[in-house]
Amino acid sequence: MTRGIVITVVSIFFYILRSNIVGLVGDLFATAVPAFHQTFRPVSTDLFFNLVLAGSFVIFSIGYGFYQHGFRYIEKYIPYKGLGIVSSFKNPFKIFDIII
Repeated sequence: MTRGIVITVVSIFFYILRSNIVGLVGDLFATAVPAFHQTFRPVSTDLFFNLVLAGSFVIFSIGYGFYQHGFRYIEKYIPYKGLGIVSSFKNPFKIFDIII
């Protein structure tokens, strides 16, 4: 599983690197002929590409956390046990401490 993750991350890294290098070389042509500017535009200049890439990696990392640790991985994001602090106090308003 780990090898597949490394291959995916390295592949995306080289894809973005190649796209940015083509954009840099394309800017040299765009100074001579401005019509080439849209042809050599890197993919990472679009906000949508960056949002999709970031969102997919966040969802993937949460899914991978569930795969590795099971359902108890949810305790990292939703501290329904109060992170061990609330159990030492006899407070009827425990839920407010967990929310804070």
